[in-house]
Amino acid sequence: MIPIFLLLILQSSLIHSISIHHQAAKYILKSHNDLRSLVAKFEFKINANLNAEPSSNMRKLMWDAKLAEKAQNYVNENPKEPRNFHGESLYQINYTGIVYGSPHAEAVAAMDEWKAELNGADWSPQSISCEDFKKMRNGLQMIRATSGSVGCAYHKKELHGVLVCMYDGDMAASAIVEGTTHSIYKVGKACSECPSDSKCDEESGLCVGTAESIPEDSSLAKAILTRHNKERSKIANGNSISTTRSCALRSASNMNKLTWDSELAWSAEQYAKKKAHEKRWMSGENIYHEDGSDSNPERIANSAMTSWMNEIMDNSWNLNDKIGEKEYIKMGNGLQMIWATSEKIGCGIYQWTSEGGQKNHASFVCRYNKLSI
Repeated sequence: MIPIFLLLILQSSLIHSISIHHQAAKYILKSHNDLRSLVAKFEFKINANLNAEPSSNMRKLMWDAKLAEKAQNYVNENPKEPRNFHGESLYQINYTGIVYGSPHAEAVAAMDEWKAELNGADWSPQSISCEDFKKMRNGLQMIRATSGSVGCAYHKKELHGVLVCMYDGDMAASAIVEGTTHSIYKVGKACSECPSDSKCDEESGLCVGTAESIPEDSSLAKAILTRHNKERSKIANGNSISTTRSCALRSASNMNKLTWDSELAWSAEQYAKKKAHEKRWMSGENIYHEDGSDSNPERIANSAMTSWMNEIMDNSWNLNDKIGEKEYIKMGNGLQMIWATSEKIGCGIYQWTSEGGQKNHASFVCRYNKLSI
């Protein structure tokens, strides 16, 4: 049992069952983006005398828990090699005796091995051949410019361990056809050809998604921020009343004021567009889904936030309470709204119809820069 505003609750027990441990996931994501940044800025050395050509359209990767779940389903089969026609990388190790690795240790080893595939070889990003692909498949997946998301999983069975990463968008099938070549990124000055739904991050040289459905200066973004910060202020000042206890929750001394983040908003929209129903572990997000709703985004957002906060108000707990997995499942969205150390938020909304346009549906997703799990 762990105090909720001191530590990230239940990270290992909740996350490891469906994907990779959060520390390993953070390392994998950082390793990918560090490598992509070096390539984009003409700083990645193929050998002592030659740098890889710079990339003009290299996207920054985001972690995708759905891809991690798919990877977990695959590694549970204890595979020995990556599959053709799939955007995935695979690392395996055979353990000796009783010496076992950890997910984080294997993540470090996998990233080193995959990056090493790109060293010492004579390759061009715009003409990857079948032979190149066979030799450098894992490393090439790491620097495929148009990939925007990655999710990984680890599995250990007896003396055999496997780590798999999956990416959005398959590596083109032509990359493994004899006599053809494939381009993995455009050559040019970093960020000079970013996709239309992204902007250049000058420091990293990567293209960061920005085309969110809820811009920072919109009335909807302001309404979402206002509601979040209002609820957080109530908690901070001890003015939030529990409906089950009919008394104020104890005040919080370290509650940050949230600001809008366009990258989080873009990421939230990408998941909302998948008609999201379920909250993903490791994603620092809240999800609200409506069927038969009207098309007023502000009403939908307000209904979502009311629903999330009711999780807290309708349960008996206090800020200093120690809660377990069952309590978190009941209040996870509300806890994410008032997680003290969060500083940024970005939200996305997607609406669609069914039954010949007769029935409305909406998915509303908010993402935060700190996890409440």
